[in-house]
Parts: sequence; C-alpha cells; structure tokens
Amino acid sequence: MSEIPMEAKILINNFLAEQKEQEAKKAQEKKQTSLNEAGFLARKPLKPKEVIRYAREFGFSVAEGGRHGTHLIAPNGFECPLPVHGGGKTLANGTQRSIINFIQQNAVCRG
Repeated sequence: MSEIPMEAKILINNFLAEQKEQEAKKAQEKKQTSLNEAGFLARKPLKPKEVIRYAREFGFSVAEGGRHGTHLIAPNGFECPLPVHGGGKTLANGTQRSIINFIQQNAVCRG
C-alpha cells in the first residue's frame, strides 16, 4: 500500500479543522437566530402546542397535571404554567409574551 505524503496529511488535517470551526460558527449563528426568533414569537399569536415545541428546543420538559394542567419545566428546575384551553385557541398576548420571556431566561446554552 502506498503511504499518504506528509504534506497531504497536513492539508487534510487543516481542512478538517476548518470544517469543525465552520460547523461551530453555524451552530452559534443558529442559536442566536433562535433567540432572535423569540422576539418575533412574542408578537405572533401562538397555540400552546407551538409554545411547547419551541420550549423543547431549549431543553425544557413538559409536565401534565397539577393545578394549572400543563407546566413547562426548565432545566434548572423552575416551572411555568402553560394554559391549554383546547379548541385550537391561541394564547393571550401578555401570557404568551411572559412564557416566551421565561423560556429565554431559563434556556439551556447550546454551543
């Protein structure tokens, strides 16, 4: 078997290092876009299922039951009640804004 020249190995390693840097940069940009998207989400009427989907992207879990029915549980243990009224209704503006702010403040840093 022929061996790969040392110069080629160096070039390959440099290329792989650049690829890792680009992937890390893209992941950071995606995270920032998600956080910026939250400002948009606070203005767009959302259904509870959409809020749950958004919260799970940031490491939240959802617990059923309890006094208010559904709770978003942050990775640090804090809870936020999520009103689920059924019938495909959207959340009230102030309630939605409050929940989105809670998600932003308690989000897991991915990066």
